[in-house]
Amino acid sequence: MTEQEKEPVAEVLGRAKRGPYRSTYTVILNEPDFVDGLNTDEKVVWWTLKHWPEGNLAHLFVFYMEPLTKRTSLPEKRAKAALTGLEQKGWIKLDWKVQLVWIVNGLKWSPEVSLKNENHRIGTLKCLNSLPRSPLILQFCEYYSLPVPIGYPCQGVLDTHADGGGIPIEITDPDRQILNTDPEENILSPEGDDTDGPYSKQFKEFWEAYPVRPTHSKKKAWRKWQTRLRQAVKSEDMIAAARHYAQAREGQDAQFTLHAGTFLGPDEHWKAYVTGVPEEDDTTAAINRWKAGR
Repeated sequence: MTEQEKEPVAEVLGRAKRGPYRSTYTVILNEPDFVDGLNTDEKVVWWTLKHWPEGNLAHLFVFYMEPLTKRTSLPEKRAKAALTGLEQKGWIKLDWKVQLVWIVNGLKWSPEVSLKNENHRIGTLKCLNSLPRSPLILQFCEYYSLPVPIGYPCQGVLDTHADGGGIPIEITDPDRQILNTDPEENILSPEGDDTDGPYSKQFKEFWEAYPVRPTHSKKKAWRKWQTRLRQAVKSEDMIAAARHYAQAREGQDAQFTLHAGTFLGPDEHWKAYVTGVPEEDDTTAAINRWKAGR
């Protein structure tokens, strides 16, 4: 490695301390996972993507290798290696078919942007609507508990377009279909899930079957329920899982029961309970591991 390559990344990145760079500079260099967990190439590539001129509020956008290598002054081989490293370490997600990159937790490093702000939320959702179709859109929406743009099939988006151009997603009434800030209002239930008020009949059956857990959020569980339906998970399987999980938790301390949203979340705890109660349910196993390690 040359002396130039050994130049401290803090000095490289610190040359721009004004405008949109300042807020990131003041916080990211205090993050141990960034300082100690990434090599120099990965830091420079992440920093370049974070402030990508063609980027957006969502930190999920189209990018190309040629401008990336030009802006980082890295050879293409090293730039690709840095992208791979960043993805393996969880800093970004990539969809090479349509040249999309998502800076995971990018909003964390933009203190001036918050999804609690309605204008920022609306702007973020508009950004998603302008992108090529990709599984990353669904992952982003689930990660931030946002409504999925209209036009995505219920079974998830696996049909990324070969031409990379994407198909515009039509918004006929954005205030109703996309920009709903209250998950209980203006909900478009996935096909096949009969609605009865704010929540579907099937979800109500799930909620009634689920074991009591202090402070768990019905709204969050409802959003996760809808996400699972879009992935072609059957309502009856989730209801059965709730009943079996309730059996497993009977007589147990409720504070160790999973939140319903977590139960239906991306870790797929529900799957272990579809056909019955496992010999040692995952909650009990976790508690036993904790006790054994004390």
